[in-house]
Amino acid sequence: SFSIGKQESAKWNPGAIGGSPSVTYTDGPKTLVVTLVCVKNETDELEALGEATTNNYKMRLTNKCACWDGCG
Repeated sequence: SFSIGKQESAKWNPGAIGGSPSVTYTDGPKTLVVTLVCVKNETDELEALGEATTNNYKMRLTNKCACWDGCG
């Protein structure tokens, strides 16, 4: 196993207008981008989307806590 990002490296990206926010983590040459998807139901899903290009990993987190108004 290996690390694809360290918690202390987290960088917030609010996303473009109409786009999704994300959090990016790094560890050396490796980068993980977690795209946040807002849903108003009880969906709890973390989807590993794989290695888009060498050392660049993507995941998608779908949850009501990913909404701009928080977990409410």
